[in-house]
Amino acid sequence: PAALRTDDGMAAVGRLLRMVADAAATFVPPADAVWRTGPVRWEPGQVVAHGDVGHGTLVWRDDGTPALFDWEFAHPAPPLHDLAGAAAWLVPLVDFDHERRGFGRVPDRGARLRALAGGAGVDVSELLDAVSAALRFERGRVAELGGLGIRPFDDYLAAGQIEGFDRALAWLREHGTTLH
Repeated sequence: PAALRTDDGMAAVGRLLRMVADAAATFVPPADAVWRTGPVRWEPGQVVAHGDVGHGTLVWRDDGTPALFDWEFAHPAPPLHDLAGAAAWLVPLVDFDHERRGFGRVPDRGARLRALAGGAGVDVSELLDAVSAALRFERGRVAELGGLGIRPFDDYLAAGQIEGFDRALAWLREHGTTLH
């Protein structure tokens, strides 16, 4: 959506994800909870994260605020996991096909990242650390679950997502300091 291509839209997503993480902070899932994303152990300080924040899981209300749907990949994660996922896919820091994302030219990733972080009330450096951690987590999950033939992770593995995560992590190591 057009709103997502603006800094104001990115800030709105940051505010939404902060509200979701804050709301989830007091919930503790039952010990026998089963997660579609595979076996994940609940750790103190985690929240139930959406697990798939991106273009296809956000809708925009008439008043310009975003809403999040499609919680099939929910799982225990650090509180910044969804915000990190949003940074990876919406800034974008992972998929660099800006035209496919609706941009006429390469967006100012630093401005978009700062708007997202500002909306959530977090420091850009903290968010970048969370992005790297989330990408490593997702890489490992795709490798493990995809290697076991578990859907849809086997499709992600076959589509080359491991290499995509590796490219994104290398890009962040090289360019991350320029995004502040």
